[in-house]
Amino acid sequence: MGYMSLRLVLIKATAFLLLLLLLLLLVPIATSNDCNIQTIAEQNDPGLRERIQAAVAAVTVNIVEYRNLNGFAKITILDKTIKDTPPNNVYALGWCRRTGDPATCKRCVLNLSARIMNQNNCPLNTRRLVFGDSICFMRYQTAFKFFDDPNTIYFKADHSPGVVRSIWPGDFESKVRAVFEPLISGPIFPYQLKNYYFTAKKLITLWQGFHAKSVVEVQVTVQCAEAMLFQSSCRKCLSVALDQVSKGCRGGRQWCYVFSGRCFLKYSATPV
Repeated sequence: MGYMSLRLVLIKATAFLLLLLLLLLLVPIATSNDCNIQTIAEQNDPGLRERIQAAVAAVTVNIVEYRNLNGFAKITILDKTIKDTPPNNVYALGWCRRTGDPATCKRCVLNLSARIMNQNNCPLNTRRLVFGDSICFMRYQTAFKFFDDPNTIYFKADHSPGVVRSIWPGDFESKVRAVFEPLISGPIFPYQLKNYYFTAKKLITLWQGFHAKSVVEVQVTVQCAEAMLFQSSCRKCLSVALDQVSKGCRGGRQWCYVFSGRCFLKYSATPV
């Protein structure tokens, strides 16, 4: 390795450590001395809080500092204490959906990190999952490695107060679903899985009466996190998310999004 290459590596390593130190200094962390309420888990494992803090900080730094990770990071902090019981490792994951603005992702992830690591984490939670609106997501858990478990899918849904009118109940929802379905069930090539992201637009016609109709443009977006290593996992997450639209965004909402720790789905409707 040449002198310049070595210097760049040292500069990046120094920047990484400084950012990590800044994060830990700025966030009012609840240490074992600050929190006088200890759970049985922390009593049995005094180093657990420090491992959780280290995992959350590492995920945050990786997302904020390294854009080549596409807003996704996961980390395992090993339990190196010698015990008769299985190791109580800490697993953490975070990701931002694609917004086109790295600064938005950065602010969202830093905010989630602060929410997890501040004084509210007293007594210590051994598992936690938080959403930053429709922008980012962060999760940690002890003992159980959830990264590849298809049964650990959590969803957050939100929608506009306004609705799109149609004389036929469910007409708008069914036509929106029809715009999503080709993106979810269509072919996914291996190179797309690293950051699976697609959008589509379509004009749909809605009847307002027996002799009146309106046209709206529907734009849909789907994305899978890089934790989705297989087509089947990506499709399953998006399919479940699409079902959540019917549950969480009833009534023909003008826009709706469903966000999970593994995938993201959104639509918006604009009158033409």
